[in-house]
Amino acid sequence: MKKFPVIPLIVAIVALVLSVIAGRKVTEARKEMIDNENRIAWKHVSMLGMDKFIADLKWVKLIQDMGKVKGKMTENAALYFANALDSITDLDPDLTKAYDMGSLLIANQLPDRAIALLAKARKIALEQSWSWPYYSGFYAERFLPRKGTVSDAECFKQAQAFYEEASKLSGRPCYVDHAWMRLSTRDAGDCPVKQLAAQKDFVLELKPTYMEGMEGVEGAEGMPPEGAMMEDMEGGMEMEDSAYSRLKARLLERSQALAIELLDRMAEESDPQKKDKLESDLDIVRAVFEEFRPKGRVCQNCLFAYGAGQFFCPKCGERVEAYGYCRECWKQGKMVLLHGDFCHICGAESP
Repeated sequence: MKKFPVIPLIVAIVALVLSVIAGRKVTEARKEMIDNENRIAWKHVSMLGMDKFIADLKWVKLIQDMGKVKGKMTENAALYFANALDSITDLDPDLTKAYDMGSLLIANQLPDRAIALLAKARKIALEQSWSWPYYSGFYAERFLPRKGTVSDAECFKQAQAFYEEASKLSGRPCYVDHAWMRLSTRDAGDCPVKQLAAQKDFVLELKPTYMEGMEGVEGAEGMPPEGAMMEDMEGGMEMEDSAYSRLKARLLERSQALAIELLDRMAEESDPQKKDKLESDLDIVRAVFEEFRPKGRVCQNCLFAYGAGQFFCPKCGERVEAYGYCRECWKQGKMVLLHGDFCHICGAESP
């Protein structure tokens, strides 16, 4: 009669107990390294310390299932993927690809679940990304109204809040700030001139009056942090990565392009009333440009920036105020651009 394998059984039991103890130690050690209150309060079932490994296995399996869909996503399939993504991120809340790819996968069919998945990422993931609130806003604006469960106004309100959150995170591209401004001024309608005027008011509200986070500190207004790129401005300091700086540059681009478009339409228009309306719109566009006018010379007609030694605008042909050339050399028929206070050809002082 064969003996029962007692020793292997004892070894297996001891290994199981040690795995459970090790799993608890790993979980406790992780909590000590985390200062996110939401993450500390987050509960999950520990898989003997192998939760991240199991999450990776489930993620690989889910990627294979994604390939089987082949672009024919149904609501039932989206529900399966949504549940699987919740399970994976429960095991490994820092698997960023699961949030990014997963939310894109289910957003069209289940936008509310996609937004909830990204909300989970923003709440408990250790590394934060601008893409999570941005895509939450995108799903709320583009996909959520199709479901009919939430009013369009509420969808846009949610999207606006998400875009605003994304615009405060570093590393974001400019279109994040543009989306926030566009949705915040949607009541202006489809008229580009009215949109521009509404966006001007929106951007002016963002104009900083002090260095953010330094209020109450003596001398903070004149002491930019080390390594920060900042620009002097009336009433405060402006950081180049701020939403105000980015949106101001956007409005300057739009006003210049719109001014040229209106001038072209005025040249082709024969109706006096319509021409007066275009002239009125052009005045509004010019006022927006003047509000955020950058350094340098621009044509007063089309708002195009021109260079030194130019007497006519290279864009619209209007006469402009020339600068940066030697008047004495010009009287002799020579164009000499100045590079300092005196002409390097004749020595005349520049006016």
